[in-house]
Amino acid sequence: MAIDAAVLELVAARTGRSFESLAYPKRDTFHSPMPQRHLDATSHADQRALLSRVELLGALSAEELDTLTSRIETRRFREGETLIRRGDAGESMFVLVEGLVYVFAENDGTEVRVAQIVPGQFFGEMSLLTGEARSATVTAASDTIAYEITKEHMSALLTARPGLMMHMSQIVADRKLRNVKALENATPQQQQEEKTTMARQVMARMKAFFTSV
Repeated sequence: MAIDAAVLELVAARTGRSFESLAYPKRDTFHSPMPQRHLDATSHADQRALLSRVELLGALSAEELDTLTSRIETRRFREGETLIRRGDAGESMFVLVEGLVYVFAENDGTEVRVAQIVPGQFFGEMSLLTGEARSATVTAASDTIAYEITKEHMSALLTARPGLMMHMSQIVADRKLRNVKALENATPQQQQEEKTTMARQVMARMKAFFTSV
């Protein structure tokens, strides 16, 4: 948990908790075994299989998925290395392949760990789709492998099929609104109307960001 739909919205969406409830003590440590490797990061088939399970990419055709798989960048990070830093400009998202990463956000002027991301999860999609600055810092808790999808990769897909923009904006809107407390008691119609409004806003930002589409 987008984690960066922004990262914090991603965290909240996947944990079912509000941001306030996600704050851990600063020295909280991870005692469970680190996630084990299940994929060959250099195998086209394994890369494609992982990307096919990413919610944001769910509308891609088999051909589009193959094209994206052939273009993604495999990034490796050492334990303690920063993948993204809060406030930095960004135009990409990451899909975690191997390892474990921690998400840090500012709380009363202090950087606190608010979540962890495990293989198969993704983060940074708001920066990829709208150019929004990074909303949190993500640091490798172990040696880590991630696939990076850049604006250039996404632009090629959207130029070929602009309709993907609507699907992606709806996914982002849904993720951003899942934990909005003000909507907890709203009717299904009100929730849908809010989602539609949010999706339109996201799509407008995407169109401004991908000016060639």
